[in-house]
Amino acid sequence: MTREQIEDKVKAISYILQEGLISPEMREEAQHDLDGAKSLLASITSTAGKAKETVTVDIKDAFDSMTEDMNAPVIHPLTNPRSPHYVMVDGVEAIERMEQMYDIEELMNWAMISAMKYRLRLLHKDDIKKEASKIAGFEAYYRYLKEGEIC
Repeated sequence: MTREQIEDKVKAISYILQEGLISPEMREEAQHDLDGAKSLLASITSTAGKAKETVTVDIKDAFDSMTEDMNAPVIHPLTNPRSPHYVMVDGVEAIERMEQMYDIEELMNWAMISAMKYRLRLLHKDDIKKEASKIAGFEAYYRYLKEGEIC
């Protein structure tokens, strides 16, 4: 993540907070994200390039590895046989149950909102590659829905 991208993140979160475009319940989390982005920006500035280089390389590596898989054929981007905790009592995965309950437009909105959630918390929760993988998964699911792969 470059200095400019971090500055953009600070501006975006600041705007959301100033304009009241966030629920009171999420305000504290957004403020935490803003403080973290400002702190990262300060550390990049204070170390004059070294931190910038490290952060840029970490995120670039994560997104490079993420985009390598984006051109692979997609069967279903969100099902995961290695995650049995998403399988419900009747043997149906949670995402498949959601597909039975919601229409395509609702699922597409959910996918894009979920991808944005992971973008906004990038550098603040899980490791960068894990977060980048989640972003890629939700964006792939959005494309999967948009291209009409499911009924």
